[in-house]
Amino acid sequence: MIDEKYVIEVGGANKTFHQLSGMPNAILVKEGISRGGTGIIPMWMIGLLETKR
Repeated sequence: MIDEKYVIEVGGANKTFHQLSGMPNAILVKEGISRGGTGIIPMWMIGLLETKR
């Protein structure tokens, strides 16, 4: 849970929204995919995020 609003589940290419069903603002981060979709983010995109130190 991020900011008491977003629920994030991380899984492989075959991971589904089954565990996230009924949760608003759910995001699925999947490994082994090249493109995302609605509520799905490829794992490689996480590496593009910049963190403040």
